[in-house]
Amino acid sequence: MAGGLVYTWQVSTNGCVSFTDVPGADAQNFITPPIYDTLCYRLQVSCGTNTAYSNVITFNVPEPQYAQIPFSESFETWITRCATSNVPAPCSSCLTEVPGVNWVNSPVTGNNSWRRNDQGASAAWSAINNGAVNPAGSPGTPTSNYAARFHSEAPVANGVTGSLDLMVDCSSSTGNKELHFDMYKLNGNDSLRIWLSTNGGLSFTRLTSFNTTTGWESKLVQVPSNSNKTIIRFQGYSDGGNLGSDIYVDRVVVLPPCLSTPNPGTISTAAPCPGVNFTMNLVGNTQAAGLTYQWYDSVANGVWTPITGATNTSYTTNILNNTCYKVIVTCVNTGVSVSTPVQCINLASFYYCYCGSTAQVSNAADIGNFTVRSSPSLAQLYSNGTASPQINNGSANGTYSDYRFTQAPIPMYHDSSYKLIVAQINSGAFTAATVSIWIDTNRNGVFDPNEKFMHETTSASSNPSQVVDSIITIPAYTKVGVTGLRIIMESPTTSTPAPCGPVQSGEVEDYLVDIRYPQCDGPTNAGVAFASDSSGCVGYNITVIDTTHEHKRHNIFWVWQYSPDGNSWANVPGSEGRDTVNQVLTGPTYFRLRMLCIKGFTIDTTYSNTVSITINPPYACYCYSIATGGNQDSSDIGAFTLDNFTINQGGPHLLNGQAYRSRTDYTKMGNMELWTNETYSFLFYHIMRGGVHADAKLTLFMDFNNDLQYNVTPNYSELIWTGISTASNFALAGTVTIPPYAIPNVKTGMRLIINNDIGPNVPSDMACGTYFSGETEDYVVTFRDSTTSVDPVGNVTQLYLYPNPTEGRFTVTFTALKTVEHATLTVTNLTGQKIMQKEFANAGREFTREIDL
Repeated sequence: MAGGLVYTWQVSTNGCVSFTDVPGADAQNFITPPIYDTLCYRLQVSCGTNTAYSNVITFNVPEPQYAQIPFSESFETWITRCATSNVPAPCSSCLTEVPGVNWVNSPVTGNNSWRRNDQGASAAWSAINNGAVNPAGSPGTPTSNYAARFHSEAPVANGVTGSLDLMVDCSSSTGNKELHFDMYKLNGNDSLRIWLSTNGGLSFTRLTSFNTTTGWESKLVQVPSNSNKTIIRFQGYSDGGNLGSDIYVDRVVVLPPCLSTPNPGTISTAAPCPGVNFTMNLVGNTQAAGLTYQWYDSVANGVWTPITGATNTSYTTNILNNTCYKVIVTCVNTGVSVSTPVQCINLASFYYCYCGSTAQVSNAADIGNFTVRSSPSLAQLYSNGTASPQINNGSANGTYSDYRFTQAPIPMYHDSSYKLIVAQINSGAFTAATVSIWIDTNRNGVFDPNEKFMHETTSASSNPSQVVDSIITIPAYTKVGVTGLRIIMESPTTSTPAPCGPVQSGEVEDYLVDIRYPQCDGPTNAGVAFASDSSGCVGYNITVIDTTHEHKRHNIFWVWQYSPDGNSWANVPGSEGRDTVNQVLTGPTYFRLRMLCIKGFTIDTTYSNTVSITINPPYACYCYSIATGGNQDSSDIGAFTLDNFTINQGGPHLLNGQAYRSRTDYTKMGNMELWTNETYSFLFYHIMRGGVHADAKLTLFMDFNNDLQYNVTPNYSELIWTGISTASNFALAGTVTIPPYAIPNVKTGMRLIINNDIGPNVPSDMACGTYFSGETEDYVVTFRDSTTSVDPVGNVTQLYLYPNPTEGRFTVTFTALKTVEHATLTVTNLTGQKIMQKEFANAGREFTREIDL
């Protein structure tokens, strides 16, 4: 012993080969930090220039297991790292001091030793309920039932600490890692400190600390380590008081850095009630550090808006309307951003969103059984629960039970009566209770005062005892469909039960009922069917309608059928339960509505009248042309005048409710007669459904050569006029002169198109094809030439020759009033010279032949 001596403790991590100084260890006595691996210690003593060393002490500790990353821990199951031979006396029950083999807990026992939240006894905690939280696990997916807990509210001195160390291998990738965890700490001055060691625990650097939270909060800490011996320390620090909760930690995750294109994953779904918070999470997304997240929402029209503050893998919100979401995930290291698929969240049905109600006391009167029977037959239709034993029943501990998701809706029919029966059970002796039942008959999501169907009081002397019942009838005006039924058993009894809010003692149960029309009982009225037109063109829709058939019966079904000949029938795909269908014509077609009434194993079938749709003649069926914008189709032709022919829908240019048509067939309205070499004036009027003008292009076509197509070529064009409707000029006028070469005395086509695409485009400029917004109108005209004529053929009503002009091959077709036994076709030139003559026997009433000169 001498004065002036300098003491320095040294440590070796390589089997006592070389030593380094332990920072701050400069006294004769030295308490080691937690030892994670085999270490050698010695004491260096210096006096001036002279140095001496003590003997070497070796601590043989099994090498710890450093977890690979990504790593996660939910603290559900804890184990022991203590060997039986070296468990200290206070640790006689120390079987659960660490969450796994990658963790070290220091100290092993005592009030400042970490534990799973419900296993403090194994650490010999005192005042174990101080600072407890229930439930302990943080919310989220998957469900967490437990958490790591530091007993900071135990009666300990201010400044007492305890460490829970996580050992991870951070050498697999270069760059900062991320530590994510959830924390809960209400009130007080306790804190959670996060430390980092990159040398196996020889030294630690404090990264950050956290104090109180307002509940469960997610935390993020950057971990600057590439070491294969990284230790992350969760150090609880107690203020020695009892002012709030203990420190809780859950859902620990350590992530490697993102180095490539991230997988954004998908957004979890939900069905929330209006205005009620719900949480969405990313599922299946890349788990890595250096990722940023930005949530977007869209309520309508596909417009996406970034959500302020929504920059995590989960997002909690509430909505009043159906809303769609997406998340843009960006890897900071690579700059690559990827979007999740869109997830649209639809509000829950109203019958899942009634007001809240629950009992405040869990051990008293409860609903033992709820039964529904038909009346007066008393046949049991539904039963749920066991009402035995009636008293001293350990199962009578409910406060609220929701059977809407686990039980099928209870069927109830208009004008039918039912006996509702509720049996009471008690956790102890019998206590009288009020039993009330509400059914939301108007399906408005509220249990209205006039929707209370039971208000009874239980009695031990009733027969049967502790059972109440009511007979109800479902009024015929009750809206059909699934709706809610609520039972409230309330003790003490009350004369003014309410369907919402807390109940002092008892139980609340929610069910679903399915209100139905009366059961069908035989053949059902199929009504009268009709069509939007008696004929149409191949490729265009025809609409068939039947709104007069029976609707208000249960177990009736209807489907449209079609037939090419009126004999063999097939169902129209997708027409089940529809009163109106649009069907594309492929030829002459018959339609009818089939009605079914299903009673048990019996099926009764009835049919509506048959609607026959024929195919228009060729001059009324040119190439396909139609606007396809649906509700966004905004422009129509409000009026069209040519010579003495006028079509007028009426109304203003803007905000015109008549601007809803996509194609209008005027070929049956009459035949306009126009003379060759004559000039005619015409007028168009542009109307729009909306309140803001949009320019539109108008084009007018006439089939002069009667070849059943609108020709537009550099040398010959049947596009006779083009105009643009503007905000200042939406009533356009023009003229057309009928050329002398127009084929006279036969019906031919005229087409008018308005299109909001005012640039060059095929539908407007070539008369064929679909476009987004506008309208196509088809007409029939006949050209007359006073210098030539075609002698009428008495028995022939319709005679066509096309194409005209022809290059030698053409088609002749006619329809006759009476059957033609023999027909002769003669072709001559302008001088009368016969070029061809053909004889046709048994030509019939419908004749079509292709001729090749």
